[in-house]
Formats: sequence, structure tokens, C-alpha cells
Amino acid sequence: MKYHILALLWAVCLFAGCKKHGVSSQAVVDEARIKAYLTANQIIAQQDSSGLFYDIINEGDSIHRPMLTSSITVNYMGTLLDGTIFASTTNSNDSTTTPITLLLSQAVPGWQIGLQKITQGGSILLIIPSALGYGNKPAGPIPANAVLIYRIELLNVQ
Repeated sequence: MKYHILALLWAVCLFAGCKKHGVSSQAVVDEARIKAYLTANQIIAQQDSSGLFYDIINEGDSIHRPMLTSSITVNYMGTLLDGTIFASTTNSNDSTTTPITLLLSQAVPGWQIGLQKITQGGSILLIIPSALGYGNKPAGPIPANAVLIYRIELLNVQ
């Protein structure tokens, strides 16, 4: 019983300290979950100041880098940490791909930050904490506070 109380006090202090320094407790949970995922899958990723983790697979042609106002065409697959696919441009029935085109400014913040790190023809792995995804609201098959993993191939930038 004594150890349970100590653990509870430690958790309260940890989360109170996080809020005092402007870091939400969900951000702390997300970062721990992401680091465990990276370790388990032997992925070496960088973390930027926003909290986004990324691994540049291919930088691209280094000429056409997207900006928030850019129209982009991509192939992608989105999964949850447990491997559940929630979206993809690849048809699971016949493995054909149907790229999508969208304004980068209309994508989740994790895409907005991450895709500006590569150029046309590049590909990237984004591991997006919930605050840079859909936050504490569910979105279709994506539960609230979900960490999102995207493998994205940037086909075109306009």
C-alpha cells in the first residue's frame, strides 16, 4: 500500500511539473509510446522541436520543396502503433495505388511539418504525436490521443 501511494505521488509530481513547463501529460505519454515503438522496431528517427519524430528515407530531387501553400501529390500509408492500417493510397485487393493531391495546409500538422523536410521524389516516415495529429478527438477509425505513423512518398509539388 505504501508503494502505491508513493507511485501515485510520483505520477502527480511528474504531470504537475510537465504542465508547469508547458508540456501536457499527453505529450509525455505520446513520447514514451513513440520511443518504445522506435526501439521495438529498430527505427532510428530524429525528433524536431515540435515533438514530431521522422526518418528521411529518400530526400528527393532537392529542387521542389513543399511549402504550406503547395499542392502536393502523395502515396501514403497510415497506421496506428499496433500496426492497424487506417488509410492508404494502395488498394489492398489488387495492390494498385491511387495517389492523392491536396494542399499541404489542409493536412494534419505532423504532415505540414514533416513533408517540408523532403523534396519532390522523396519519401519519409513520420511518427506523429497526437497533438500534431487529431488530438483528443477520434477521427473515423483513429481513436482519440492516437500516435500516427505515416510512410509517405512525395510524388509532386506544385
